[in-house]
Amino acid sequence: MNIMNTNRLLSAVILLFLAQGILFGRILWLQTTRWREYRKRTERSATSIITLRPRRGRIYDREQRLIATTLRTHSLSTQPKELKDPSQTALALAKNGFGSYTEIKRRFKRHPNFLWIKRHTTKRTDINGIRISEDAKRVYPLGIGYSLIGRTDPYGSGISGLEHQFNEILGGSPYRLTMGKTPAGRLYPYPPYGVKVPRYGSDIVLTIDVRVQSIIEEELRKEIERRYAQGGMVVVINPQNGEIYGMAEFGGAGNRIIQGQYEPGSTFKIVTLLCALEDTSLSYETIVADTSLVTVGNRVIEGLKPHGPLTLKEAVARSSNVGFVNLANIVGKEKLYKKIMLLGFGQKTGIELPGEVDGFVPALCEWTPLRFATISFGQGLSCTFLQLVMAYACIANRGVLMEPHIVKKILNKNGNVIYQAAHQRVRMVVSDSIAGLAVELLREVVREGTGIRARIDGLDIAGKTGTAQKYKDGGYTDDYMSSFIGFFPAYDPSLLIGVLIDEPEGISLGSIVAAPLFKRIAMRILARPNTYNLISVR
Repeated sequence: MNIMNTNRLLSAVILLFLAQGILFGRILWLQTTRWREYRKRTERSATSIITLRPRRGRIYDREQRLIATTLRTHSLSTQPKELKDPSQTALALAKNGFGSYTEIKRRFKRHPNFLWIKRHTTKRTDINGIRISEDAKRVYPLGIGYSLIGRTDPYGSGISGLEHQFNEILGGSPYRLTMGKTPAGRLYPYPPYGVKVPRYGSDIVLTIDVRVQSIIEEELRKEIERRYAQGGMVVVINPQNGEIYGMAEFGGAGNRIIQGQYEPGSTFKIVTLLCALEDTSLSYETIVADTSLVTVGNRVIEGLKPHGPLTLKEAVARSSNVGFVNLANIVGKEKLYKKIMLLGFGQKTGIELPGEVDGFVPALCEWTPLRFATISFGQGLSCTFLQLVMAYACIANRGVLMEPHIVKKILNKNGNVIYQAAHQRVRMVVSDSIAGLAVELLREVVREGTGIRARIDGLDIAGKTGTAQKYKDGGYTDDYMSSFIGFFPAYDPSLLIGVLIDEPEGISLGSIVAAPLFKRIAMRILARPNTYNLISVR
């Protein structure tokens, strides 16, 4: 009997030790293996993280006139399935001007878990079940440069244009405050949890001048309406440093100045001209065209109208396709291809805007005799309008290609400069003397050639017209793009203006459509008091 009691007691003791061992092992396992998980669970139930976004940076023009800013607003929301009396709440909202009773009830059913009643409003309400939260709305006081500046989404993040490209700089980073939370859900400050310090959004100062921007947008819109055109583009730039004073486009999605590509037509002839001017066997008086047509393979390339012999100078002034085919044959395709690449075609310009495309320059091995001929006058390859503008800026800048830029500086929240843009020289494309010869010929285009409608009395302008036939679905159509690119004063230019009208109805010649538009824009810019101290009238 005693032996049996002893055995039972021993068994009980053993079981007790086993239980303790299992319990200890469980505790050890939880503390070493699962402690992080349980700690997170505890913190989630006992804390709440509040995220606050800093003010988004402002965008200014070059004189720090406000283009984009953020206004503090508030938004109204609710959780329909948690409402005690949805019908009564809907009725109260309708009485306060937040929509019709029927529509509000329909929205309650459609979004039972969460519903925004009104975003970015100044109205306040104390309706039960309606939550008021602080919010912010991005606004553009001047209403200009939409395709350039871009937009933000309802939550304040950039989705297009400069707003998207510089989203991190403008938006900064939010700060998170961890609050303690009672079992009843009430929040209270609890410093030990700490605060993540925010990085405030920075302000961006552009090279854009809002007075120039408003002029080009107004004139471009009027010309598109006058010509019943599909759209158009204008760029105003300082050719000496690459600063863009204005950039406008209408009639397409995004910013077609850098995202769209087209066959440039006659404005591209400047590339062939530069090659010819470097050939010491040619002069202004060299005869480059005897007839109004030339045959390449089985294709005949014709001019707009018959003419007699044309000198190099006359071929440029009259924009003769035949003359430029003959010029290209003199300089050779290798030299022409090299000059095209040196001028930046087939490559991004590097401007600080999203979505820029390369354009298309066929490899030299793909240049058939016909393609070689058409490339000499701007068909058979494609470019963006900005690439073409920068090629002319290179000539205006005495042969030096610059990188275009639109950001002048960036300021921190205290207004101190944290980034100052530098003027980026890309490379020397032609010598100063060759660029000077090209400028002289472009002056003749405006004085007595196809660009005569761009002429402004007392102002020395150099430029070139273009009438580019559009290529669609494997062939050339009867639709055209009319353009003119010019700069002044011709030998020491501070302004270059490029204009393009897409598919004007009726007459489509660049000399008739684009050149007068250039003139109107130039005259309005010069007429503005204190716009620039740039132009010395001769």
